[in-house]
Amino acid sequence: MGDPVTLLDEFRDLAVDLIAEFGSPATLTVPAGVVDAAGVVTETPVDYDVTAAGPVDEARRWQALATDVRVTATFYVAALGIAVVPAPGHRVTYQGRRFIVAAVAAYGLQGGNVAFRLDCGEVGSG
Repeated sequence: MGDPVTLLDEFRDLAVDLIAEFGSPATLTVPAGVVDAAGVVTETPVDYDVTAAGPVDEARRWQALATDVRVTATFYVAALGIAVVPAPGHRVTYQGRRFIVAAVAAYGLQGGNVAFRLDCGEVGSG
C-alpha cells in the first residue's frame, strides 16, 4: 500500500488539471552561459516544456503593488512535474510570443509548491 494522499497532493493535482484546461503549451527557458577569457559570453539556454495559463492581464494588481513597469502579463504554471523552479530572468515562449520573467510567486501548502505565478514583460515574437 502506498503513501496516503495528502492535501498537498490534492491541490497539486487540481492545479495541474485547471492549468491544463485553461492553458496552452509553453516553453520555459533558463538562460545559461559561459564567459571565456576574452569576456565573450556564449549562451546555451535550456528549454523546458510546460503548460501555462495566461497571459492574464493583472494591471490593477501591478499598479496597486507598484510592480515593475516592465510587467505586462502574468502566467500560472503548475509545480507538479516541472523540472525547474521558475525565476526572474527566465523566459517564457507562449503562442509565438516571448516574455521575460520579472517576478515569481510560489503558491504552496504544507511546505510544498502547488503552482507558480510568473509576472512577465513581453519582449517580442519568436
